Amino acid sequence: MASFSFPKDIQSSLPLPAAKLPDGTNMFQWKGIMLSPQLLQAAITADKHFSARSTDIFVASYPKCGTTWLKSLIFSIINQHSLNQEKESPNPLLSTSPHDLIHNLELEVYSMDPIPDITGIPSPRLFSTHHSYGSLPESLKHCGCQIVYITRNPRDSIVSFWHFTKKFSYHGLEYLSFEETFERFCEGALPFGPFFEHVLQYLKASKEMPEKVMFLTYEEMIADTKGVVKRVTAFLGRPVEEEVEKIVEMCSFEKLSNLEVNKSEENTSKRRYPNNVFFRKGAVGDWMNHFTPEMIERLDHITQQKLQGSGFEFRFD
Repeated sequence: MASFSFPKDIQSSLPLPAAKLPDGTNMFQWKGIMLSPQLLQAAITADKHFSARSTDIFVASYPKCGTTWLKSLIFSIINQHSLNQEKESPNPLLSTSPHDLIHNLELEVYSMDPIPDITGIPSPRLFSTHHSYGSLPESLKHCGCQIVYITRNPRDSIVSFWHFTKKFSYHGLEYLSFEETFERFCEGALPFGPFFEHVLQYLKASKEMPEKVMFLTYEEMIADTKGVVKRVTAFLGRPVEEEVEKIVEMCSFEKLSNLEVNKSEENTSKRRYPNNVFFRKGAVGDWMNHFTPEMIERLDHITQQKLQGSGFEFRFD
């Protein structure tokens, strides 16, 4: 990874390196977020060339905050005709990873590939992103498309991210101890960090443009999945009152995690990691098995400082 070189047309747009990953790869701060070279190249390319439509729908999140679950829900809501699990019309979620049904703009669509032709994708096009609101492609922010954002309490986010990086090779992050991952999270020196600024930007956008940006938390989805699904369908203008039960059941952690496609160690798309890395516990409160009292005190102090005046609080149970 450290030997990566940017194409000539990208080099003039490069910021100065801001940090290093464990394998020596430079991390760059771009529009307020931290990106590896490959992700920076994809971000710059998407910023220049992605042409958003008003009918596009985006799933937005900081990594490991409920992305997989929200993707499956959004896909099911938009593709109600595919809910029938009969042989003649099987639900694609039964045989396809949610990440292969809604592709990530920077990790897949624009990462390390020539500029893709995505103009032929019928509307509504479904994409996902880990970018902060401020670092989204300009056309996306101004086209009037809809964004559903999900966040998660920072304690569980750190734990989930650390376990995720233990399962595959990604820029040397698998060599980080939990303590080192915690430090980098607090410093905002993980890919797509800093976390709290990420959350606050989407929270602000959801208050200013409630018809365009919806703000959700993983914890409220756990507590009231049916209620959240109904809210999302109303936000997207896709009422599915009679299908809510089917959607909730099909997209449950128990259902998705036990499907063969999601237990597979194979990589079924352009992603660099296998399908099974996306499912571990799907629970709230696993941080209690990893955090020391000192870690809780430090992160709580940072959380209170960052969220002061926002009117938003995380739930930790």
